Amino acid sequence: MNKKLISITLAVVAVFMLVWVLNSEALEKPKYSKISLQNYEENINNKNDFMIYVYKASCAVCHEVKPFINEVIETEKFDMLAMDADEEGNLNVKFFENQKLEKSPTIIYYEAGKEKDRLEGYQTKEEIREFVTKYKKS
Repeated sequence: MNKKLISITLAVVAVFMLVWVLNSEALEKPKYSKISLQNYEENINNKNDFMIYVYKASCAVCHEVKPFINEVIETEKFDMLAMDADEEGNLNVKFFENQKLEKSPTIIYYEAGKEKDRLEGYQTKEEIREFVTKYKKS
């Protein structure tokens, strides 16, 4: 009887944990457009105006700011590119050095393929909103 009660309790706890994880904001579907390092380089070489969020799937701070980024993209109706530096094929040390990508997360705004401004590390939702609206095209 005691073993059965413990088993049922563990099963209930496991179900609640699963529901909590699945409903977590950090797991919310991203609102940004995920691209590869190759696409990132093409945007620079084509002298495009764009904003990119460079993050790592293994970065705890990146998971913290993801809901902020999603909300800002949605409320400001803004397109943002994103690249996961942990993803296979997206790590090129020379490119990262040239772009001075040393911290994660980093949000960079490029104008005509040249970096104009950036945010590095943890940022509040308001700081991200201010950054995005500063470069948002009307």
